[in-house]
Amino acid sequence: SVWNPNTNKIYIFGGIDTVGGATDQILEYDLATKMLTDTMAHLPTKRSNTSAVLNPNTNKAYIFGGSGVGGTFNQIVEYDTLSGTVTIRPLTLPLGGYLSSAVWDADTMTAFVLGGNATDGAIFEYTPISGTDPTTEMIASVGALRSAVYNAAAVWSPVTKNIYIFGGIDGSGISTTKIDEYNPSTMGTTIRTETLPSVRFGASAIWNQAVNKAYIFGLYGNASNDTEIIEYRI
Repeated sequence: SVWNPNTNKIYIFGGIDTVGGATDQILEYDLATKMLTDTMAHLPTKRSNTSAVLNPNTNKAYIFGGSGVGGTFNQIVEYDTLSGTVTIRPLTLPLGGYLSSAVWDADTMTAFVLGGNATDGAIFEYTPISGTDPTTEMIASVGALRSAVYNAAAVWSPVTKNIYIFGGIDGSGISTTKIDEYNPSTMGTTIRTETLPSVRFGASAIWNQAVNKAYIFGLYGNASNDTEIIEYRI
């Protein structure tokens, strides 16, 4: 899901429906009216376990990868939150994966797709097309996480200009309390000395610029802590 600060609306892409199957729906939640509506736009196929970012300058969201009946996807799907147009971008992720994390870097105006199942912890930087010039759209491999991490939460900090990855499942299939820090300038990843209160995966996270803190919401795999909200100050 993504939040559009220009319209104060949230968009949810695909996922699992009430009967346990993947869906291609794109839903819109209006924070002002507290109304959830079906946009009537659809992803190219039914899919779950995607990651997504929003470019606030163009009001366009980018949805990465995912999984569905046909297996895993390496597609990059563009959704225009104003027109409702869905476009499959010509570029694809170098590795088809799902359960990745994605963040938008407001300084470089690019998206970073981090880890995911079957990606060996790879990090990709995606530059959306500028105007109509196809040569401006790019994707590149820009490093890797500490291991094949997937199903983690992540934020980009406008203070440090780095990306923080919270928990997730590592290459051994073990959920973790670790916090990774990725520096886009050096393409290096380090493990922070701080750790999460308990192991977790399947959480979500946001950055609150007003107080310069990250907030991590919920988790999967520990029923006693599944409603936790964790505050993290870098």
